[in-house]
Amino acid sequence: MLLAFFALPFAAVGVVMAGWIWWDVMRSREILAEWRPVPAVIERVELESRRGSKGGRTYKVTGTYRYLYHGRSFTSRQITLSDGADNIGRFHQNLHRQMRRARNAGDPMTVYVNPAMPSEAVLWPWWRLEMGLFKAFFGLVFGGVGAALVAAAVLAGRGRRERARLRVAHPAEPWRWRSDWAAGFSRPDFAAKAAAAWIGLAVLHAPTLPLWTGWPQAWAKAGWTLVLFALVLVVVGGGTLLALRTLIRVRRHRDWRVVLADVPLRPGGPARLGLVSAVALARDFVLTIELKCVRRRTVGVGKKRRVEEVILWSAKEEPPGPFYAGQVIVWAPELPPDQPGADPDPSDDCVLWRLDVSGRGPGPDLVAAFDLPVFAAAGDVNGGSGQKAA
Repeated sequence: MLLAFFALPFAAVGVVMAGWIWWDVMRSREILAEWRPVPAVIERVELESRRGSKGGRTYKVTGTYRYLYHGRSFTSRQITLSDGADNIGRFHQNLHRQMRRARNAGDPMTVYVNPAMPSEAVLWPWWRLEMGLFKAFFGLVFGGVGAALVAAAVLAGRGRRERARLRVAHPAEPWRWRSDWAAGFSRPDFAAKAAAAWIGLAVLHAPTLPLWTGWPQAWAKAGWTLVLFALVLVVVGGGTLLALRTLIRVRRHRDWRVVLADVPLRPGGPARLGLVSAVALARDFVLTIELKCVRRRTVGVGKKRRVEEVILWSAKEEPPGPFYAGQVIVWAPELPPDQPGADPDPSDDCVLWRLDVSGRGPGPDLVAAFDLPVFAAAGDVNGGSGQKAA
């Protein structure tokens, strides 16, 4: 729960930025479609400049203009869709120069008037692509981090609650702390991959979709920002392809299972495994099965924190194809007696046993990992803990 509360502000920033971009685009679209363009005379124009607390300088163009609508004279101070100051590009400096030139030459500029309320007008009704990119960047970064942490907290919390319930029911039998192990099989965590892919798609497109659906006038007036626009398009396109690839893999291979003839498995004994194929695989599909005993450590602190894995023992098998849907691929490697069992409570430094299954060939590649209940018997030297066998 603490992780979820920590992540909520990040997710909120992503939601606010996405909503802000959508508001800018829809507001601009409404004005350009429904408001009336009329000529206006620039009466005053200024470029306000302020220095921020960190030394940066922001700019804001201000002024007044007068226009006639249905024979009545109106004066307005609304220059852009937003009244805020910023230093994103040279938008305010360029607009100030354009307005000053029109005022000095006595040339009118086109403003857009609200026909339902003629006193309301705006001189620059287009949304700014560079500002949209700036907001999209924050939406992607903060929204991505927040959504990922919230999803991780929800999934982890659900798993912890189930594990805690089963642990109370079977305190001395850690292989019963997972419902799939207790039922005699192991399943891969494809649900987490699918959730990550869907979250990735949402985070990528919620703040950036307005950039593709906005008016072309905003792109034409963007200048050099079209380069950044193209970069964002590449990032979003690449991320979308990666997420879709993951979802296709999950949909095709989500029903793979490892059937366990013995629960738990013991170091020094056979691991009689039955890998159940979820789909039919062609003869040229190369399937690799690797059983590993792994010590997993979390090292470093802060931004340098990372997970390292050291393989203590492994065995590999490449069964020949073809394989039909529902086929059981039997494998019974002998587990070494000198290796530790899995740690009942995974931590930042623990031992786990895993069956990695991978395959490549026609169709989506297969990448799946199955945790296995390999536990040393009570009274063994290893005691079921990798810590004692280190």
